[in-house]
Amino acid sequence: MIEALRNIRRNRVSFLSIVIISMLAVTAYLGLSFSAEGLKKSADATYEAEQQADIEINGSVPFTDKDLDAASAAEGVADAEGILAVPSRVISGFNIQDIELRSVSERISLPRLLEGSLPQAEEACAIEKTLASRMGYQIGDQLQLTGRSPASDALIQTKTYTVCGIFTSADHLTEMVTFEPQILVTRSAFSAMLPRGTYTRLLVRTAAEPSSRFSTPRKEFTDGVQRRIEAISDPWIVTALHHTASFVCTEEDAGILSTISVTFSMLFVLIAALVIYSTISRLVEHESRLVGATKAMGLKNSEIFAKYLLFGAGGAFSGAVIGILFALLFERIVQFFFGTVFILGKWVLAFQPVPVIIVTAGAAALGLAAVFLACTRLLRSTAVSLMNGQNAGRRARKNTSAGEGALYIKLMLRNMRTDWKRVCVSIVSIAGCCMLLLIGFSLKYAISRVPDRQYEQIQRYDMEIETDPSALPGSMESIRAVLAAENVPNLCVYTNEIPYKADGEPGMLTLICPEDSADLSDYFQLMDAQSGSALSLPERGVLVTRMFARQYHLAAGDAVILYDSGMNPHEAEIAGVFENYIGILAVCKKTYAEECLGTELPAGTVLLHLGHADPEALRQQLKGIGGFISLTSARKQQALFDGLSTMLNLVILLLGALAVMIACFILLNLFSTYVSQKKNELTIMRINGYTTGETIRYASMECYGITALGILLGLAAGQVFCSFLIRLIEQLTMSFVRDPLWISFAASAAITAVISGVIHFLAFRKIRGLKLSDIQR
Repeated sequence: MIEALRNIRRNRVSFLSIVIISMLAVTAYLGLSFSAEGLKKSADATYEAEQQADIEINGSVPFTDKDLDAASAAEGVADAEGILAVPSRVISGFNIQDIELRSVSERISLPRLLEGSLPQAEEACAIEKTLASRMGYQIGDQLQLTGRSPASDALIQTKTYTVCGIFTSADHLTEMVTFEPQILVTRSAFSAMLPRGTYTRLLVRTAAEPSSRFSTPRKEFTDGVQRRIEAISDPWIVTALHHTASFVCTEEDAGILSTISVTFSMLFVLIAALVIYSTISRLVEHESRLVGATKAMGLKNSEIFAKYLLFGAGGAFSGAVIGILFALLFERIVQFFFGTVFILGKWVLAFQPVPVIIVTAGAAALGLAAVFLACTRLLRSTAVSLMNGQNAGRRARKNTSAGEGALYIKLMLRNMRTDWKRVCVSIVSIAGCCMLLLIGFSLKYAISRVPDRQYEQIQRYDMEIETDPSALPGSMESIRAVLAAENVPNLCVYTNEIPYKADGEPGMLTLICPEDSADLSDYFQLMDAQSGSALSLPERGVLVTRMFARQYHLAAGDAVILYDSGMNPHEAEIAGVFENYIGILAVCKKTYAEECLGTELPAGTVLLHLGHADPEALRQQLKGIGGFISLTSARKQQALFDGLSTMLNLVILLLGALAVMIACFILLNLFSTYVSQKKNELTIMRINGYTTGETIRYASMECYGITALGILLGLAAGQVFCSFLIRLIEQLTMSFVRDPLWISFAASAAITAVISGVIHFLAFRKIRGLKLSDIQR
């Protein structure tokens, strides 16, 4: 034990490098794993605290108490409650927001009140925090609302409300998906057309065993209850919680963290194993004569092995223990930034003892395996052979018959060949650093280029006008006349969010149908997802996005179920797949959409090429036209990008910092050890007349070559790995730009080279002070 501790003190830089690399590997893996599990636990705790509905039931006609009783009686249902929910719209000056007007529930899907109180009077309302932030409402303010159609407007009795409270809803866990904020009112605020005992939506809680809603058994139980409820009545649209956009987004984001934790940690583990193996191998070679002497004195192989085992496995184990502590801090940092895009009532920190035990045991086992491989030859050798030793260094001679450059290259190749273990570890370490940096930069640019691709190459229009075609006849003609007078090119389209069901999963997509499909390419460019060639609208069928087709395993010729305003299902044929980055879109000819859905679809949206026109002046002119609702930017879905970008940029930044730390500690250890091993040879070169610059250049050439090889290997491996990783973390509502960007490669190579250069300078400055007394025998 004393000798082992002395060995650690003598080689503390090498021991510290093992501790650091083990710590970083464990921190990256457990920190991201804890964060992923903590995100799901936090979401589940929010669902439980607010008694979130496991199933929601919608229909084309209002429900009655009889329907409510039938749903309550279904096997697996613990409770059911009916509410009123009507699509509505808040108008405040130029600000217009689509919302969902809901009656306050009593037992299921309860709001989490942040300020004020829930409504008690007919003219009072509580608004969701997102709506308050967007439109600047505070408690005591008044708001005006209207239905989004004559039918929905007729269902709302009270149109003017006073804000009495602000709340959040577990229906909307994250702002990374678009959603309509909720306004809660009393039942008396609705028209007499919806008398007591009728409902527009049924909320259901299942009798599942207490477990996470993200667990497979809980999902399977809920799916079973869903099927039994669907069998009660065909027109019912039954949606399980784990099929909603907010739940799926939360689960996908947790999956992204888990994927990154596993994939990146595998690289850290590989580097850690090589570092331990290389370090112990160098120690064994350096102390071979000493080990031979101890063997001759009767020391057992097990005792010799234990000394090196404490060095390698002890360093790995110590690093793992420290890494566990840093993982808890890492999780808190990740969750702090998650708070900017997730709306959760309670953040739960996840500590998973089983992975911690496995990781700790794995670190010790990794160190044991590396030490065993490094010591195999040592333990098999006899004391005599070890005491004879080996000529570890050869003196460099000045070759007058060959050029100096050729001599340096020959010596460099000889050194690399004789010390190939250190060379391999150095190359892999540099490659790992460069690879992590390239992945970070590539992911950053894959995300940051999404808005430009979406809003310049695909959605080519600047702004859009929303109208109510049913408000006044001829309003669209009046609006387009104003646009013509202002020389603003425009295209009239039908666009609306409609329910769909694909591969058994429900959701909402935006259907786009132009009045004149010939002009669509000037406003919305359809590019084939495979070939990149331009697509034209087919006579029959819809075009869907690449991520939609991939998510539900669809291709041209398959079908998707679309629902009309009465929630009646219609089968639509898929005619092709186009490239799109933000949102779930489907595009088809207006005639096909009307034939498919069995109803007329009035074009109520105008796409604009605003150019140099003043949007505020244009809004003032349009404001007085009946049917005009809003003039908004085309980038209304950028919140999806901003939220995911914030989260991933944080992860990328943290992993980039880990990459730099790995490179610094490992390279400092390797370069310092290299100089120590070459001390005799470098000192003799100085004595034989080589200048300090020539001596450093000779020693540096190998490091330059190793750095170059490591960078090239890291760039190649990083590009392959990043392409794979991007495909793993793409989501239904957002895909990334897959084209590589040269600046990612240049920045990664430059940073890696600078890190290597700094470490090289710190390690090689010792050469300037070499003197004859430094020669070791």
